[in-house]
Amino acid sequence: MPVGADCCHPDVRAPSCAQLRSVRRARETARVGVGEEWRHVRRWAPRHRRLLSRLLLVALATLVIDLVGTLLVYSLERGEAGDADLQIHTLFDAFFFTTVQLLTVSSQLPNPVTTGGRIVDIVLELWAVIVVAGSAGAVASFFAEDPRSSVPADDAADVRATRPA
Repeated sequence: MPVGADCCHPDVRAPSCAQLRSVRRARETARVGVGEEWRHVRRWAPRHRRLLSRLLLVALATLVIDLVGTLLVYSLERGEAGDADLQIHTLFDAFFFTTVQLLTVSSQLPNPVTTGGRIVDIVLELWAVIVVAGSAGAVASFFAEDPRSSVPADDAADVRATRPA
């Protein structure tokens, strides 16, 4: 019997063995739980864990900065008369403004009206630039590190410099 003869449409072909294996692998992957993934992460080399911890620390600090910035913008800009487009009436408005400022250095939102709001805006934009540069540096140091050595790249240069000739 030719391939696809058991289908109702002549152009439809039966799945190949590779396609069936791919579907089976996808189902098995979907069954893998968080615990299995966590065990896999714990087996990473120290350099992988160090990179992950740096990036998670930056993400957590950014979340804290976002929440503190939201509260400050809400308390400083709420109810201020000024630009009609920037009207912070609710906590969500402040959260939206703060998050947009952290995600984009040059957004189309109007500038804050109060001096305190402008200072908070500058701090948020500086933080965003520092996070991008710091994260890029963490990833660059990850790739610069010698994977065969347990000593980070910065320390390895110090060790080589102190070795006797």
